[in-house]
Amino acid sequence: MEELSVFFTMLVGAAPLFIAAVAGIALSAVLWPTARKPAMLMLIACVVQLLVTVANAAIYGWYVPHASHDGGFASMRALTTVWAMCASVLHATAFALLFWSAFSGRRPAAAARR
Repeated sequence: MEELSVFFTMLVGAAPLFIAAVAGIALSAVLWPTARKPAMLMLIACVVQLLVTVANAAIYGWYVPHASHDGGFASMRALTTVWAMCASVLHATAFALLFWSAFSGRRPAAAARR
């Protein structure tokens, strides 16, 4: 259990994002019957955010401390660099899905009369 203390500390640090992702998943389940496409997009975005948050805590809270004890600095540097790039792309994808869900399923506004 002591080995996982850093992992859990990282999760506590990311608690606001974690709670927001879980709330988004619950909200998409509630809104599923009335707005399927936006709810599906929001569900995918929130699951991606949740997975990235947990993976981030696992990499920086478990892998990095263990790799530094074993002397694997070269592999640790390569993995953290690749993970940082992938996590950034995944966060951007999740935001894009949230933007798409906010504006999908809307009817075009009628032209204003003059």
